[in-house]
Amino acid sequence: MASLMNSLPALPLSEWSSCRVAIGGGSSFAHDMLSGPLASQGCAIVGERTNDIESFRRVIEVEMPDVALVFRTLKGVDNLGQVIGLREVQPSLGFVLYIRPTDDLGCICELAGNKGVAFMGIEAHASDWLFAVSMVRRGFVIVSPELTVHLGQCKIPDLALTRPPGLTLDPREKAVVEFLCIGLKEYEMADIMHCSVRTVQGYIARAREKLSAKDRTHAVALAMEGRLIREPSLISRNGPFPGFS
Repeated sequence: MASLMNSLPALPLSEWSSCRVAIGGGSSFAHDMLSGPLASQGCAIVGERTNDIESFRRVIEVEMPDVALVFRTLKGVDNLGQVIGLREVQPSLGFVLYIRPTDDLGCICELAGNKGVAFMGIEAHASDWLFAVSMVRRGFVIVSPELTVHLGQCKIPDLALTRPPGLTLDPREKAVVEFLCIGLKEYEMADIMHCSVRTVQGYIARAREKLSAKDRTHAVALAMEGRLIREPSLISRNGPFPGFS
């Protein structure tokens, strides 16, 4: 299965450098595989790798990380509710969880209703975990592709990627991202929007900045996955363009 992202999204250095991550469970190899790339981005790995839920709780209490990377080998965890309980000591904590489709996902709604959370499957790559940390840090809910079918059976539709609260594009930013989605050139967008190419470029730049997208293709993908733009089949160069005329 392909990686969720072939490369890390271009995030501001300040976002990485202000992020604190604790790792629970997993092998020493997994810890090293993730902590090295995270540290190279400026992210702080706090506490020692712990193998049981009580020790991990103490790490959370002392270090107060922003994101918890939790492997299924964390001993003493019978269900996701025990992991969710870590929010009692750190309410803003986001989670990147390694699970299997057979795991009990009954608490997923509670997880998704708070800060960011990522559900990672066995086929996720190291780059997926780093991508997940960046998305959870921004409040997204993200699910590894091989898990989405199982989540659908839990009657939680279209949870592959949802936008964080408050993230919106204004009508013209939304329009240029939709135009990118259907392959229009900048001069074509300018003709439709009755503005200059430079103005179109400004709208695109603002949309990318809001989405923390590394390039235009990434911006389209994030906007579609976050339901900020319409499906391609509903977009036409002839309109309508909701929000402006």
